Amino acid sequence: MSYGMKGFIGLGKETAWGSGVAVTDYFYALNEDIKADLDRFDIRNIVDTVAEPDDDVGILRVAGSFLAGGHPVSIGHFLKGIMQQASGSVVTSGSLWKTDFTTSLNDFDAATTPVQPFTMEVARDTSSGSVQYTGCVFNTLEMAWAINQNVRCKVGVIGRDQNIIARTSATFPGSPTKDFKFSTTSLSVGGAGTARIESLNMTINNNLEGVPALNNSTAIAKIRRRNTQMVTLGGTIDFVDFAEYSAFLAQTEQRWFWNTTAANSFSLLVDLPRVVYTAFPLSTPGRERLTVGFNAKAFYSTGSATAAKISLTTVKSNY
Repeated sequence: MSYGMKGFIGLGKETAWGSGVAVTDYFYALNEDIKADLDRFDIRNIVDTVAEPDDDVGILRVAGSFLAGGHPVSIGHFLKGIMQQASGSVVTSGSLWKTDFTTSLNDFDAATTPVQPFTMEVARDTSSGSVQYTGCVFNTLEMAWAINQNVRCKVGVIGRDQNIIARTSATFPGSPTKDFKFSTTSLSVGGAGTARIESLNMTINNNLEGVPALNNSTAIAKIRRRNTQMVTLGGTIDFVDFAEYSAFLAQTEQRWFWNTTAANSFSLLVDLPRVVYTAFPLSTPGRERLTVGFNAKAFYSTGSATAAKISLTTVKSNY
């Protein structure tokens, strides 16, 4: 009998894409669906029978996602993987550091992958070991702030290869003991604090794809961008006046700025300098209180040289 609760996920930063390394950091997760699939292709059609003929296998594709809580240490690995660029500073000598994550204008390796690759170990409570996925890059990061919930991160993964390895021993971050959560989040829109936002999610999409080649292998040959990095927002806002609806119609750019804190000075601060609404659908569904489910996008700012700046204050000094 195997149980999901007895598994774990770990990762380690690769110095060369696809070259597996030992896992260095483990994190708590809610679920995962990372898997290896094999492409298939037909090799014959006219076969003098109504039975399905043989086919053959093609490219191995490693992909999937995991959902994890926003622990003040673990979340930094997700931000590093999606944003690529990280610069740190000391808050309290020897105990607390601030890391700013911004979009890097340079690729991790122009020949192989635009962003930091990881080796991931996924243990699924079997006696025969764990699955090691190599050459993993983070394609998407969806972060959600919702009532009665910890900050949640869904990470979309693209990998290069997989192996069965001996199961390692997981050691999870111990300080702090819990994740960032909804009740310590405060927001500012257009330079003014607001208590009208009832839920909020932000998605960073790197628009990556695995590219195969004729290279004597069934593994993908490289990771490439198929579009720009995109930062989008969605959420629910209390509808009490036409201020934000007017901002939508006028396509007014606003700075969105929100901070989530935890005990002992941990913080997660998101700064989007140029945000415009892309959808603000007014409706009256019935007798109940009116809200609006909005969508928005964040554009690149020449002033900050990024579309999004995410600052993490935690006990880890280097991501």
